[in-house]
Amino acid sequence: MVGLAAAVGFACAVAGCAGGGAEAGGAGGEPGALEGEPAAPSSSALPGPSNTSGTSAPSIQSDTSDTPVPPDQTPLPGESAAGVSPGPMAQGEFLATSLELLDAEDVASLLPVALADTEEAAFHTAFALMNVADDVYATSADTAGDLSVFAALSAPECGWCASVMDTATSAAASNLRVTGASFTTVGDSFDGQRLEDGSVVVAIPVQESATQVWSPDGTLAQSAGGGQSTMNMQLEWREQMWKVTAVSTT
Repeated sequence: MVGLAAAVGFACAVAGCAGGGAEAGGAGGEPGALEGEPAAPSSSALPGPSNTSGTSAPSIQSDTSDTPVPPDQTPLPGESAAGVSPGPMAQGEFLATSLELLDAEDVASLLPVALADTEEAAFHTAFALMNVADDVYATSADTAGDLSVFAALSAPECGWCASVMDTATSAAASNLRVTGASFTTVGDSFDGQRLEDGSVVVAIPVQESATQVWSPDGTLAQSAGGGQSTMNMQLEWREQMWKVTAVSTT
């Protein structure tokens, strides 16, 4: 798994490429297996919403202007394989991240189903976390990375979640813009089940777009190619909402 999974390794590389001189590639940071090694999701795929439009599904009710990278990773017209540079930042401009503390009521307003201790709500929460994974990164001085939803859906022990948020804040602190790093579902089905301890595991086939880290002068500081994989998430019902406790990719 590359792209955002590799981008979690950018947190350590951010300081080194703040001056625009980090070497591309070699990000590392592959997320590990789910803690406790829960039973594998059911081999029978649960029917999921159609994904013929190219958008992730189920999706939270939020407006996004990001265009998903096509599943075959073919660059869009006018783009290079490395992505399109956002250009140099104006002198005196700085990146930032924002974090609004959201509770269960706030999260419930974002989901297309009732927020309850049900597998359906757990599945939609998993998809919601996946859909906002790229929102945490600042892409310009006037577009701060928004950690609010991602943080609300993440449990403290989710190491992958913490790494993504640490990367976002570290990149912004070093004035590095991050583009790409988004997920879209592959196909129209996913696997999932509730375990004996009450938690739910979800396995979502995804296409991950390439991730680019841009220096303040607009040059590419670091990149990681995307690809297809399965995102495995484990969730627990806490504080009247579902929280993602672990993430791995296969």
